[in-house]
Amino acid sequence: MMNSRPSETVNVAKRGATLEDYARAVNLPIEYLQQLGLNTVDNPWIDGRKTLAIPYRLRNGRFFRNRLWQTANAGENKAVWDKRQDRLGGLLYGLDLLPASGCPLILTDSESNCHMLWYHGFDAIGVAGATGYYIKRDDAELADFTIMMLASSGEARCELLKRLSLSKHRQTIKVLPPIGNLKTYHQQGTRQFCDALNAALAEAETLDSVLAR
Repeated sequence: MMNSRPSETVNVAKRGATLEDYARAVNLPIEYLQQLGLNTVDNPWIDGRKTLAIPYRLRNGRFFRNRLWQTANAGENKAVWDKRQDRLGGLLYGLDLLPASGCPLILTDSESNCHMLWYHGFDAIGVAGATGYYIKRDDAELADFTIMMLASSGEARCELLKRLSLSKHRQTIKVLPPIGNLKTYHQQGTRQFCDALNAALAEAETLDSVLAR
């Protein structure tokens, strides 16, 4: 979720979280997250504070920009873009981990969903929140895959459906049924996670059929 006012950016940044905080929140091994490039860094807004950097990379693996994971009000977790002037623009998350062309690819609306999906062996790509998919920027990146849309909430589902309805590749896009919070299945174990995802993938419908309702 991107914040709308500079004051909000500073307030959230004061509560920056570490790699250890994030690992506990998503119940994933620190070593695994480090392999993905996640790391605790100096908070760019508040001297002496730390925050978690989630690196976004180009297809060739070159670093592009960080998202900074924060703990907001009432313990709610979110991520905001590093807004320093030398780090502008957006990108899909996981471009450097794309599978071979033609493979099914789960499109989801958060970095943490990607981390859990990758951990359990599913190919996935993420957007920075449900409003983070941009047709002009992202459509070409996903042209060679069968996209399987997985939203983390009803609100995110509606927003992603609206944006993907404008895709040039909408004929090859499928939509998974709502399955709730991925973390619930993840905490139950790999078998339960994979069973839930595979069942949802088997029930996926075409984007056009979902939009026609």
